[in-house]
Amino acid sequence: MIDKPFSDITADDIQNLLDNHVRESVTIEYKQALPDPDDEAKKEFLADISSFANAAGGDILYGIAELRDAQGRCTGEPERVIGLPGVNLNDKRTWLEQVARTGLDPRIPGIQMKPVDCPDGTVLLVRVMRSWLQPHMITFKNHNSRFFSRHSTGKFPLNVDDLRSAFTLAEGRVEKIKAFRDGRLGRIIAGETPVLLPNIPKLILQLVPIAGFEPLRHTEISLLDAIQDERFCPLRNYSQSQRYNIDGIVKYYLSQNLDSGTYLQVFRNGAVEAVCTLETDSQNTIYTQAHETDIIQKLDAYLMAERQLRVEPPFLVMLSLLGVKDCSIAGGGRQNSIDRDIILLPDALLSEYDADMSTFLQPIFDALWQASGESRCFNYENGQRR
Repeated sequence: MIDKPFSDITADDIQNLLDNHVRESVTIEYKQALPDPDDEAKKEFLADISSFANAAGGDILYGIAELRDAQGRCTGEPERVIGLPGVNLNDKRTWLEQVARTGLDPRIPGIQMKPVDCPDGTVLLVRVMRSWLQPHMITFKNHNSRFFSRHSTGKFPLNVDDLRSAFTLAEGRVEKIKAFRDGRLGRIIAGETPVLLPNIPKLILQLVPIAGFEPLRHTEISLLDAIQDERFCPLRNYSQSQRYNIDGIVKYYLSQNLDSGTYLQVFRNGAVEAVCTLETDSQNTIYTQAHETDIIQKLDAYLMAERQLRVEPPFLVMLSLLGVKDCSIAGGGRQNSIDRDIILLPDALLSEYDADMSTFLQPIFDALWQASGESRCFNYENGQRR
C-alpha cells in the first residue's frame, strides 16, 4: 500500500513505485487493464478486493505493465505506466463499485477509487482497507461461498481452518464491544462518571469503532485539540470544559445547581460516549424531538473527530436510556409508558463516514418510540425528517 493518505497520492508516488522497483506484495498489486464485463472477470475482481479486505488492506493499480521473465511470465515488478486508453473512467468506476456492492457478503465498506494522471497515461488507483467485518465471501453466481486472503505472492483461497480462525476473531470483537457497552452502562448506573450527574433519566450515545478492539490499539487523543467545530461537544450543550483523564479526554458541562449535566468522553481506542440527562414533566413525559435533532447533528461532529484520530470505519452506533421506567414519549397518540428501567436500542452498523445521519438513525428512533407503545417515530414522514 502506498504510504500516504489516499487523497494525497499523486503521479510522483506512482513513479516512485517504478523507480524503486516495488514488487507486488501483500498490500499492492499491478494490473495492466481494467476487468472486462464478463462473469469471469467480475469474479476475479471480487477475489482481488476481498483478498485485500480479508488481509491487511492494499492498493490495486490499473494501467501498469509488469516486467516479464524469459518465459513471458509476470514477475510482479512494475515496468511502466501504459494507462487506460479508450476507457471512460467515470463509467468504469461506477460499474466496479456496483460489482463490489452486489457481489460480496458482507459488503466491503470504504472502497476508494480515483484516476491518477501520469505523464504516460492515467492509472486507476483502487484502495481497499483492511475490513473489520471480515471474512468477506464472494456471492456472485456460481462462485458462492468462496473466501480469499493474501500473502506475499498474491491471493489464495481460505481453507476450513483459516475460516474458523477468521470467524472466531470476528465473534471475539463483537463480544468485546458488547462487554464495553455493558461495562460503561454499569459505571454510569453506579455514578462512576467523569462528572457528577443528577439521579434522573439519562440518554447514552456510544460510537464504537470495531477496529478499536484490536490488541494494543491506541489513538493519539491530543489530535482532538485541533478540532474547531463547535458541535464537537456534549449532547444538549454547546459550551463545555475539557480535561484529559485516564480514559482519554472528556468535555463536560454541569450546572451549578446540579439539575442537569452532560459529558462527552473520547476513549484512547477511539470509542466515543456522550451522556446527557433527560428532563421530564410532571407526567414523566420525555420530549425527544430536540434530543433526536441534537444526536443527528452531534454524531456528524463525533465522526469528524474519528477522522481526526485516523480511525477507520465501520462503527457501531448504540443508543441506551437509563432510569426511564414509567416514562412516555411526547408526540404520539397512545402515551403508553416504558415498561423497564434500562432500554438498549438496536445497534446500527455505520460502514462509512459520509452516510446521511438523519436517515441512518431513523430505525433507532423508531425503536425508541416503540418502547413507549408507538408504532414508529412520528418525527419522520415517508422517510424524511420533519
